[in-house]
Amino acid sequence: MGKNASSRVQGRASREAFIAATGRLLRRQGYAATGLNEIVARSGAPKGSLYFHFPGGKEQLALAAMEQTGEQLRAAIAAIMGSCETTMDGLSVLIDALGSGLEASWAQTVSSSCHRAASQSNGPDSVVPASPLAMKIQSSIGVR
Repeated sequence: MGKNASSRVQGRASREAFIAATGRLLRRQGYAATGLNEIVARSGAPKGSLYFHFPGGKEQLALAAMEQTGEQLRAAIAAIMGSCETTMDGLSVLIDALGSGLEASWAQTVSSSCHRAASQSNGPDSVVPASPLAMKIQSSIGVR
């Protein structure tokens, strides 16, 4: 492979690494809490290539990550619906899959929030009060 072809492959890998890291961070902590330095660190791609691939900065990068996630979701829905004999079977499998994904996402968010709260506590015996929203969610799903 020539030097130019190798550079294109590395550039494409950097671009994809930025998009993948951004998607993971946006799902976990949202747009406002996601910074470019964190994206660069999580991607493993060279910081200098960020603005080469995304001259619009964080906004352009977030848009690319959301577009990729949307395409992945559309493909997954098509695969589920195409693998079932009836529309009702497909919808049932799809609802189960979406529910499982939401449960996993919620569990990861709670775990991450609890880890942050514990790291900010005043020691192993201190109690970090739950927010009213967290208590309402926990109550509605039967978590105590």
